[in-house]
Amino acid sequence: ADALAAGLVDFIGEAGDLETELSRLCARLDSTSAALLSACVSSLPARSAASAMVLMGSPNGPPDGSVRDDLVRLWLDEETGVAQLELHDPAHFNTFSPGLGASVLKAVRHLRGLSGLRAVVLSGAGRHFSVGGNPHQLRTVADLSLPALAFVLRQVYRGFLELSSLPVPVVAAVHGSLVGGALAGMMHADFVVAEAGSTFEHGNLPRGVCPLGMLSRTFAAAVGRSVALDIYLRDSKLDAPTALAAGLVHEVCPGVGAAKRRATSIAEGLGRRAALAAVAMRPRLPVDEQLLDEEAVSHASCLRENRGMTRPPIAGADAASLPQIVPAVSRSPDLPVHSARGATSATVTVSHLPLACPTAEQLAQNVVMLVGGDHFCRAPLSDQLQASLRSAAYPLVAAVRGATRGDGIIFLCAAAVVVAHADATFGFPELRRGSLPGDVSFWARERLSDATSRRLCCTGDKVSAVEAKRLGLVDVVVDSAEEVEATASAVVERMLRLDERLLRRCQAALSLRDFAGARTGPIATSTGTGASCLAVHVGLDEARGIWTIEVLAGLGVSGVAPALLCALRSLQSRPRPLVRAVVVHLAHAADSPPSVSCTVSAQSVAGSSSARVRVSLGVQQPSEPKPGALSVGNGLVSLRLEARSGGGVRATVAPRDGGGMEQFGEAVMEAVRSLGAPVVCSSSGQVDPVGLALWLAADCRVADARLRMPTAWLESSAPEWAHRATRALMRDPDDPVVAAGLGRLGAAEALSAGLVSEVVDAPREAALRLASWVACHPANGLEHMLRLTRPGSASEGQQDSEAIWEAKRQLRYALAGGDECSDELPTLVVQLEAAVHAARRHSDAADEEARRARLAARVTLVTAVRSELPDRVLAPPAPPSPAPARGGHDGCTSGVGILAIEVHLPYLCADAFDLERHAGEPGSLTRRCLMQQYSVCSPQEDVLSMAQTALWRLMRRHHVAAVDVGMLQVASPAILDRSKTLKTELLGVIEALGAADVEGVDNVCGALGAAEALLKCVAWVRSAAWDGRWAIAVCADAPGEGDLRRGAPLMGSGAVAVLVGPRAPVAVRAELHTFASHAWDADRRPLGLPAEAAADLDLDRPLGVGVAQLRQLGAIAESGGVARPLSDFQGLVPHLASTPAAALRVLAGGDAPSAMRSAAGAAGASLVLLS
Repeated sequence: ADALAAGLVDFIGEAGDLETELSRLCARLDSTSAALLSACVSSLPARSAASAMVLMGSPNGPPDGSVRDDLVRLWLDEETGVAQLELHDPAHFNTFSPGLGASVLKAVRHLRGLSGLRAVVLSGAGRHFSVGGNPHQLRTVADLSLPALAFVLRQVYRGFLELSSLPVPVVAAVHGSLVGGALAGMMHADFVVAEAGSTFEHGNLPRGVCPLGMLSRTFAAAVGRSVALDIYLRDSKLDAPTALAAGLVHEVCPGVGAAKRRATSIAEGLGRRAALAAVAMRPRLPVDEQLLDEEAVSHASCLRENRGMTRPPIAGADAASLPQIVPAVSRSPDLPVHSARGATSATVTVSHLPLACPTAEQLAQNVVMLVGGDHFCRAPLSDQLQASLRSAAYPLVAAVRGATRGDGIIFLCAAAVVVAHADATFGFPELRRGSLPGDVSFWARERLSDATSRRLCCTGDKVSAVEAKRLGLVDVVVDSAEEVEATASAVVERMLRLDERLLRRCQAALSLRDFAGARTGPIATSTGTGASCLAVHVGLDEARGIWTIEVLAGLGVSGVAPALLCALRSLQSRPRPLVRAVVVHLAHAADSPPSVSCTVSAQSVAGSSSARVRVSLGVQQPSEPKPGALSVGNGLVSLRLEARSGGGVRATVAPRDGGGMEQFGEAVMEAVRSLGAPVVCSSSGQVDPVGLALWLAADCRVADARLRMPTAWLESSAPEWAHRATRALMRDPDDPVVAAGLGRLGAAEALSAGLVSEVVDAPREAALRLASWVACHPANGLEHMLRLTRPGSASEGQQDSEAIWEAKRQLRYALAGGDECSDELPTLVVQLEAAVHAARRHSDAADEEARRARLAARVTLVTAVRSELPDRVLAPPAPPSPAPARGGHDGCTSGVGILAIEVHLPYLCADAFDLERHAGEPGSLTRRCLMQQYSVCSPQEDVLSMAQTALWRLMRRHHVAAVDVGMLQVASPAILDRSKTLKTELLGVIEALGAADVEGVDNVCGALGAAEALLKCVAWVRSAAWDGRWAIAVCADAPGEGDLRRGAPLMGSGAVAVLVGPRAPVAVRAELHTFASHAWDADRRPLGLPAEAAADLDLDRPLGVGVAQLRQLGAIAESGGVARPLSDFQGLVPHLASTPAAALRVLAGGDAPSAMRSAAGAAGASLVLLS
């Protein structure tokens, strides 16, 4: 019996009864779908409302079998144990989609089964690692129901989450533009190597969506919450050096290939060093399933609203214009204040036939009693009603008769007191009906343990009223039907006799809402108050929905708290579309407007003790309050109403006994964070203790150089809210600069620590511009993103601790008990609040300790990689020592060759298969020319622009200084005009970088120009004229109109820049043999020759000339004229008008030398042909 009461066993009976019960359970479970049972055991009860929605959508999502094998490439180096996982959808820039997510998941699960795996390298094929999510691809699933769509989105990043849980380090090599979801995937790597030209964007603000894949947490963990929100709100684009400084990546490497090789090298090093690999994996964040569900549901909601393709009217956020802020009194002269009355009750009858649900207004203003008919509610409840039940201001009382099934259980779990008839039954029959009880299981955690809830959901057993009381689902059981409603009515009457503040505080405690808001009593939900001298000015730009709150600093809690809470509660009560952004300015006496105060007028209602109170904002002089007859208030402030002789009422607001910075800071921070709109705070000069609460709660903080912030709030003796919020904002909680601040932090120190987002000359105007910019973007995605990122109360759905569970049980028992229990309510509420605060303090301390450990591990990892696994960084070649004059030495002969290559192709391209289909010649390009894609210049591009782009990128990505370039050779079959060469224009790039002492010429030749340019650079470095600087060869080509003739191989567009110097990884040997023949090159049409005549030329004839030249080279080799015989060469690169297929055909025939013929016939891979 004791084990049954403790929940260790579920059934007690004789031996025969055990066999009967076992057989019954097995039969019932056997009749249920295996997939539903598996989901029930692994996922129920749902941890949050979002988790419940994802769970209910899981049976309706697309099948897991839709996996494409061509979207991901995976291979393993068995010698080093390093696996390469490459996103391989370059045609769509590796955009994230359900198909790509399923392919990554399949690859990661395959990796998990490999025994020799030591490390994983994550990379992307094509021009970008990934550009994030693709809203066009999501259109195929956007028509699903909200739960099903959330489930699909939840699965997209499942593979990356499992990648981060592998017991080996993961190194990512990223390049190109990374936007949104690409960051989410990248953040699950332990070490990130970025190519020097990479850019990083959050990207979710303009699209009106929120992130997926835990990006709302991993992004903030990497760069700090303050910086993360600032990047999101400004939609900033970070380059690679900025991302490195912010902590988003670990290392920057010039060149895409170099970045991938560097990532592989680091992975191999980590695989050989177990201790360093453990350090690399230490900063990993634990996978938060609840957060993933919240992100998926929020993203699905945004997609249902705008399909993720919203384009905001950026013109409305012009930086040159500021919002037109006017006093709010001109737009809303009457701001209602909570009336001075007690709580009232409302009775709602619910049943499974005509379902009459309580409204949000009833739940916010009354103690609602839910009464069932013959049976309690069995109909599904809407999401809006469930949200209203969560935010109910007063306790609910439920009177239950008959059967309660399905969503009717939600009413019982939301109620503070449940009175049930002895014959009432309760159950969870969803699994037997082919669905998962997601919402019901989440609400059941309010009253049932997880084990009990899971058992009832899996078996579908009905529970009697007596058993339900033992389990905690029911509080009072009565024997007759008449007693049910009578007992519930008596409970309601006792509640109405309680103090209203205590009643609201009980409900807030049971629902685990923030207690600072609950302690502020009626004014916590009001929007106005009165004062003799109010240091707050409220303004509104109605067209843009931007509100301003200007607070005069230096007046202390008593001078600012009432007015500030009045303004914040006013914004909370307004519809979301009317509040798009909030700007708070902490002003000082020197730059503040006239004081603004509230005049409160009231009209008494005849025969009633209540009054209708209205508040108007206006400028007035301070005056002394007179004694009043009516006083209402709460734990922080009191509102005193006094009758005037001429009619009306004057109000005075003052701090109550016990009110201070602790309660004020908690109340202000909770009020700011509960706003669904972004809050931008600006300050000039010193931030006082009152303004600090607003400053720390804001999403973005703008200041000028005069800023001074107190560091006393970081000490353990400071108020808990200030200490916790300040540490959470700082990039490093143990920042030595902050510790050495000597009591005050300047603007530069605060900016470095993350306590300031921006330092400008005019912070007020900068804050208004930022708010104007943000207000132009979709509100839905912005609201969800702020909710996911802002620090708040304890996570919804976490299993209550034993102390919290017991405190809840005692509080419900006291509410359901008689008048003798009313005296215990204040003590029980305080105990429950204390238990929750203790749990939160423990959670915050654990989070801060884990954050410190992650930061320390990151520093250790970066330092160890740089020292133990150094990168062979490309450095400018130093001249011989001592440095001679130019031409004063014999040049360099050690390994001269290619150190870096930059290739630029136009963004316009066509697939070769499509070109064949359009021309009606299948196989002419793909099989005959071995072509995959054909690129052409747009009207805005030409040979010169492509060559300039290639040269600029080569120098920027590989950190080549202009003064270190001494030779520039240019090759192209095209010329600009008869008076200017390509090199002349390219020198403009060198000159713009601060140098002009560069030699070189143009090589205008179609077949040999590029090779000539490269060989001339190599020869210069080897010559006595070399002065120790780099040489660069640039070649570019674009087809002319005559090159597109029928039957000829298409000459595509592109440009290549090659860096030449000593100690090169690809050395060019000194041997050079030239054979010249006087023959017709069909690739070049002389001036005046018609295009039709050129089309009839024999394109394979020049290849025969080349083969004849090879025969001469072979003869020299056989006679000993060449040190290496021709058979030693592995490749042949003919630059001729012939196609690769024709070259293979000729070489495989009898015209080629025997050595080359044997190579062509033996293995095609050993013979490289480029046409």
